[in-house]
Amino acid sequence: MSDDARQRYRDYVAVSLEGHKILFEADERGLIGDGIAKFELDGDQARGIVAVVASQECQILERDVSRNMLNVMTGLAGKKGAVSKAKFAQGVEILLGMAKGRISEAQARAWLKQVIEDSALTVRGSGLLRRTRWFRKIKPVA
Repeated sequence: MSDDARQRYRDYVAVSLEGHKILFEADERGLIGDGIAKFELDGDQARGIVAVVASQECQILERDVSRNMLNVMTGLAGKKGAVSKAKFAQGVEILLGMAKGRISEAQARAWLKQVIEDSALTVRGSGLLRRTRWFRKIKPVA
C-alpha cells in the first residue's frame, strides 16, 4: 500500500470524524470497510489509522469505553456479579466522566444498560420484593 493511499485515507477519516462526538462501533466498522474497499488497505492498517486519527482528534471510541465500563461494572458488582440500583448509578457517573460530557445522562444510562445486558452480569432488584423494574424502565436512546 502506498503512502499516498494511507494519507488520503487518514484525511478521509479525519473529515468523517469532524461531526462526531463519539465514534460508535457501526461507524468505526464503516470507516474500516471503506479503507479496505476504497483505499485498498489491510484491515489492520485501516483499524490502526482510525484509532490514531480518533486519538489525535480527541474522539472517544465506543468499543474502548464499553470495554472499560464492563471492567468497572464487574468490579462494582462484586463476587455475585449482581448490579444494584446504587451501583448502576455509580457506573453512570463514571461513564459520564469517561465520555467527558459528550453524552447526556439518559444516553449514559442506556449505554450502560446495553453493556450489562451484553455481559454475564445480572441486575439486583430493589425494594421489598426485589423488583428490577428500575432497570427495565431504562429506554434505549436512538
